[in-house]
Amino acid sequence: MMKRLGLVFALALSLAFSGSAEAQLRRVLDLNRQAMEAYNNLEIEQAMQTLQEALQTAQRSNVTGSALARTYLNLGVVAIGGFGDNGQGLQYFTEALRADGSVQLDPLT
Repeated sequence: MMKRLGLVFALALSLAFSGSAEAQLRRVLDLNRQAMEAYNNLEIEQAMQTLQEALQTAQRSNVTGSALARTYLNLGVVAIGGFGDNGQGLQYFTEALRADGSVQLDPLT
């Protein structure tokens, strides 16, 4: 009986964590969307701040792969296109490729 109760508890705990991880992933993606909307509206500082928040959220929540790569890629776009900082932009692009080697620039941004 105790073994069964432990199994049920472990399952419930894993579901809670996966739901939380999924929520954090959605948050990172939503912050990216908001940031690029700000960038397209020439709100460059706001775009950078929102992307920094997305990056911090991803790092705290262990979000990896394409969502992390997209965040770094967008940071690179804003660094170069918004601030003219080619060096920082290149660093962000490098991090994007480390997170997901198949990431590509969005031709619309």
